[in-house]
Amino acid sequence: RGVVLQPHYHRFGQNRLRDALFTLHKSFLRHFVLRNVGLVLANSPHEARSLRHDFPRLRNISLLEEAMEVGELQSVPWAPESPARVLYVGKLLKYKKVDRLLAAFSHLENREALRLVIVGDGPEHDSLRRQAAQLGIQESIEWKSGLTREALLSEYSRASVLACLSTLESFGRTTMEALCIGMPVVV
Repeated sequence: RGVVLQPHYHRFGQNRLRDALFTLHKSFLRHFVLRNVGLVLANSPHEARSLRHDFPRLRNISLLEEAMEVGELQSVPWAPESPARVLYVGKLLKYKKVDRLLAAFSHLENREALRLVIVGDGPEHDSLRRQAAQLGIQESIEWKSGLTREALLSEYSRASVLACLSTLESFGRTTMEALCIGMPVVV
């Protein structure tokens, strides 16, 4: 029983079909996989509680929160630019709810005086760009991907707020990084 599992467990699927399939997958995990696991590493107290609730027979769950170089982040000066920049950093997946961020941005007053900066790539990229065009906000959006660490830190430094709207994820690394820099976050 020397197997160590770090599942990054979210508890639910991203839509009804995936949730139903995930329920079957949990049954498979419960009966065939988890009985051979000696240690489960959870990356947050929320994830540990979720694992304990969904898999009550798991006995050896340890909390191992993700590490980060706080000194690097605290040395980044937070100096929000004008026009104000709303920042999203992450993979462009449906459950991350970037579509809702676009919709919300389209309702802001004086959005001409704002920028929405979306850093990331993924299967929803083209769909999100079409949505931005339909909402008439494409001119207010900067799409970026493949940034170096230095360029990403620059984006954090210049943004007014970080937005992460996913309801399925445990506390994200981007949220921690923004908070270390001193930036407000909307999660």
